[in-house]
Amino acid sequence: DYDHPQQGMAHAMRGIFGDDRVYNFNYLALARDGIDKAIINKMFIEEAADFKPDWIWAQLQDTEVITAHSLAQVKEILPRCAITHWTGDVRPSVSPYLASICRATDLTLVCHKDLDRFRAAGAATARYCQIAVDWHEDVQGVPEWTPSFRVPDVVFIGSNYGSRFPGTKDREEAIRVLMEAKINAGVVGSGWPISFPVIGNCEVKQQHQVWKRAKVALNINNYNDVPGYYSDRQLIAMASGTPVVCRYIPRLEEEFSQNVDCLWYNTPPEIAILV
Repeated sequence: DYDHPQQGMAHAMRGIFGDDRVYNFNYLALARDGIDKAIINKMFIEEAADFKPDWIWAQLQDTEVITAHSLAQVKEILPRCAITHWTGDVRPSVSPYLASICRATDLTLVCHKDLDRFRAAGAATARYCQIAVDWHEDVQGVPEWTPSFRVPDVVFIGSNYGSRFPGTKDREEAIRVLMEAKINAGVVGSGWPISFPVIGNCEVKQQHQVWKRAKVALNINNYNDVPGYYSDRQLIAMASGTPVVCRYIPRLEEEFSQNVDCLWYNTPPEIAILV
């Protein structure tokens, strides 16, 4: 829950266990409101003690708000409560904060298959658990939103982060290939050099409305060499019903079938042919 609240997990939990058996503690909203971190941690411990959950599903990543010490305190109060944490982020290494969370929880869930780094950081158990989509916004396209720009035949939604991420080069190469092939393609995002066909911007939870208006959706991650890792952009694009052409990542074939679920390429010259 940064600027776009993720509703899917709470939605799924309530569907499985019932509304009265699921409690959502939105620590990031409190942090954004300027509440002191010590107070947020105190609230977390008190509300966990009051609700008495059997399972705490945490998404903490590198937020550095909820502390490992607070998780340990909850464990002391609720010794039978299982505490898991999931990360949908990819970083070059496991930060000291995230390592402390790995050591304080019963299970580490990661959106890619490079799990050894988390085990080395002290995770009791690390397992693969891919990112997902929110049913209303990402699958059904609710609430409805109409782009202020004309959506081209082929669209890529994402920012250009320059040297911050290795995937930037892959993104730029892909758009250049489409431009050179005279294919009607455009980019929705910020940070792109003026030479690229930027057509506008949209919020994360408005992606569905852009994808479904295109003939082909293009997906290229910020990291394309991490086994099993792809952005939720891949799934949101697929959920829109628009055919997806994506950059191959190691072990993608364990998730999807080539030419059935999506089409993937290994080298830039293949992009225009697949599109």
